[in-house]
Amino acid sequence: DTVTHVTMIELDQMMIDVCKKYLPLYSDCGHIANSTKSCFDDPRVELLISDAHDWFLEHYGPNDDDDDDDSGRFLFDVVLIDVLDPEEAGSLSDKLYTDPSFLDALYSSLSPSGVVSIRAGKAPSIRDPKAQEGVNSQRERFFNMLERNSQTAAMHLYEEPSCGNHEVEAFLLVCKRVDCREGWYASTDDIDRKIVQRLRGTRRVEGGVQDAVRQTAVLVHYDGSTHYMYQYPPKAWETVYCRREPTPYECAFRGLDLAANIHNLGTGLTLVEKNSGGSDSNVSTMVFATREIQKGDYIMAFDLASSLFVSKQTQENLKSYSSNSSRSFTVINELSQFIYDRAHLSLTEGHQLNVVEMGGSAFIRIVHDAIGANVDRLRPIPKDMKQPPFSPVFDRHRYSFDVFLVATRDIKTGEEILKYEGVWE
Repeated sequence: DTVTHVTMIELDQMMIDVCKKYLPLYSDCGHIANSTKSCFDDPRVELLISDAHDWFLEHYGPNDDDDDDDSGRFLFDVVLIDVLDPEEAGSLSDKLYTDPSFLDALYSSLSPSGVVSIRAGKAPSIRDPKAQEGVNSQRERFFNMLERNSQTAAMHLYEEPSCGNHEVEAFLLVCKRVDCREGWYASTDDIDRKIVQRLRGTRRVEGGVQDAVRQTAVLVHYDGSTHYMYQYPPKAWETVYCRREPTPYECAFRGLDLAANIHNLGTGLTLVEKNSGGSDSNVSTMVFATREIQKGDYIMAFDLASSLFVSKQTQENLKSYSSNSSRSFTVINELSQFIYDRAHLSLTEGHQLNVVEMGGSAFIRIVHDAIGANVDRLRPIPKDMKQPPFSPVFDRHRYSFDVFLVATRDIKTGEEILKYEGVWE
């Protein structure tokens, strides 16, 4: 139970009254342990009848004077904006999607790690035109406004078909810090664990008698598996995104190049042991080409696709367990060292995930000069640039960007495969 305060801003008092009288199910908190019958009566709830756009500008906008009015100056960890869809032209919510000053005020209201969740309208189709010309042009302008704002660190889209509407609804999560991706890309079991830790249990009342609190999640639909589905936006979002002009750079890296060859151990590549000093300790294993390899071909794709993904927290737990235990766990120590020796950090900014090479690719010799290498990773980001805050391409293909290697030039038969020491940086 981590929620300490909720501020609800509603434009129309009549809407609240109607919901209380005719739709009480939507504000029924009676099944939640240690809660009131009506969610509106929870002491943590502050209900304001106001225009949200004007309220945020008044309390967090550029003309706000902290000395004159301290009301509403606490910072929010989460802001949920549930208004009409952006394609509803001429609606009362238009200014929420089009006013840069409102966006600045919204960011000012957030805690350093705060996030915003907002409706993003109806889900697109792969047949849609480029977004700036179709019915979703206002949504595209809103996305562009978010992307231009220097305080936007990350944006993640997801679709939810269970909202009760005839069409699939889309939502957008906007993060003030890039490390929010750590939570967004969390595993299913991690999400389920956090749900149990953070939410109150449920209670059941039968015949006027209340049962003891049960440690079951109060959420009906959302769980770790549901969240895992959210992590991969449907292909339509990527398709429409890549119809932008100019085409985003990373759109050239959607999927593997079907015209390129794939060279694996036994089919174009081989391991060779060489002894540099006469003793077993001086034996090293290297990778050599057994056939001609063209620039752009994939190197050891099979082995690299078998990489092990280990969260930074898991790695730290292994190290802590082995160092603090009174018993000697050789296997755990060796596993921890194995991960340390072979892992590289995910290229997705803010995602603390270690990628551990498990196959023969670990034997590719490392050189200290990038010019001497003949393979490189996929580079969907131009040199000296950062990952854009919004890109369905990165959300859908981030694992490919973390593992695959390609030839940077033609490689002759019998030539050794070499990679630069900073290839994964």
